[in-house]
Amino acid sequence: MAGKHTSLVFVLRKVEYAERDVIATLFARDRGRFSAIAKNARGSKRRFGGGIQPMRLLRADYTVRTNSDLARLESIDVREDFPGIEGDFDKIAFGSYATEWTRELTVDADPRPDLFDLVGRFYRRLDRADCDPLLLEVALRHLQLQFFRYLGSPPNLDECIRCGTPTESMQKVYALRAGDGIICPDCVRTGEGVGVVFPQTLELLRYFRAPQGRPPDALTNSDALAQARRIIDATASQFLDRRLKSRPTLETSLKDPGELI
Repeated sequence: MAGKHTSLVFVLRKVEYAERDVIATLFARDRGRFSAIAKNARGSKRRFGGGIQPMRLLRADYTVRTNSDLARLESIDVREDFPGIEGDFDKIAFGSYATEWTRELTVDADPRPDLFDLVGRFYRRLDRADCDPLLLEVALRHLQLQFFRYLGSPPNLDECIRCGTPTESMQKVYALRAGDGIICPDCVRTGEGVGVVFPQTLELLRYFRAPQGRPPDALTNSDALAQARRIIDATASQFLDRRLKSRPTLETSLKDPGELI
C-alpha cells in the first residue's frame, strides 16, 4: 500500500549506490522483505547515523511509492544492536551467513512475524554466547531447522516419512540423501539414495531442533556432527539454488569434526 509507513526491520543487505545513496534489502516484521533506497545515506548522520547495517534491529520510517519497486527510506532509529557480535570474527561469520540465509529464503511482501522474531532471537543468542564455534553452530542449526519448519518442509527426525514407524522401533535408521528425513529399511526403494544414520546424529539433530539444557555429548562426536551437517545441507538444497556467498567465510569458523576426536 502506497504511503508512509513505520516498521521494525532487519537489514539483510546494503549496496552503495551513486555517490551518496544506499539501496537496502529490508525484512520488516509487518511487511516481509522489501527493498528501499536511502537518499544521501552516506552523508546524513541525523537521519541514518551509519545505522543501515545488518545485525541490528531498526525502526524504519519509509515511503512506499506507486509504480516503483523501491520504497524510499526516510530515516532509521537503532532499537537494538548486538555489540557482542561486532567484535568477534566467528560471530560475524555465523551472523552474516544467517543474514544471507534469511534474505534468500524470505519472499517480498510476505509478512512473517514468526520468522522475524526467530531471526531476532538468533542475533541475541549469538550476541550473548561464549566465543565457542560449537555453541555458535548450535544457534545457527536451530535457526535453520526452524526455518525449514516455517517453510513447510522440516526433515522428519522421529519416524519414517512413509509408514510412520518410530525411529526407536527401527533396527537400522536411514536418511534420504534428498534431505526429506528419516526412512525405515522396509520403505527404502530400489536404487534410492539413502545413508545409515548414527544414533548420535539423531540425538544431535533433535538437540539442534530444541536446544534446551546441557548440550549432548554427541556435539563433540566428529562423525555425528559431520553427518548432521550433511543432513541439514541436503534439506537446504531443496530451497537454495546456489551456494551462499557467505558460506566460505562460515566454513573457516566451523570447527573441523576431525579436531573433535
